[in-house]
Amino acid sequence: VRSVRYGQVQSPSSAQVHARHDLLVWFEICELAPNGEYVPAVVDHGTELPCRGLHLLHQGIQRRIRITIVHERTDDLTWRDVRELVVGRIRNTPESEDEENDSSVLSLGLFPGDYLEYPGDDRTVFRFEAAWDSSLHNSVL
Repeated sequence: VRSVRYGQVQSPSSAQVHARHDLLVWFEICELAPNGEYVPAVVDHGTELPCRGLHLLHQGIQRRIRITIVHERTDDLTWRDVRELVVGRIRNTPESEDEENDSSVLSLGLFPGDYLEYPGDDRTVFRFEAAWDSSLHNSVL
């Protein structure tokens, strides 16, 4: 999804690859719990849809999208900042439709990211969150 804030990303002029990294990225939709913490929404897995989950979002509850990026520790790759998280073009088929002027594209407000450390795990884990409060914007999402 193209950013409405920064425009199209320019590709580098050189085709030379300096480094390759395998990233594991997972997304969580979190809802505000009564204790004031954001907890991941529950996902139900059905037998009729293999490898697909179904989650129900509660109307009127503040949400955050939490993104965690994991990769092998290396000096070549250091996370300093995430500039923008854009969501949009939600679809119900695997085919991608390239629509230039999609009004459902939404840029979310970001919270600063953190490095997480787990005992015995020498991988780099970087996590950040974005506010997704559907009552604050006029979006079909």
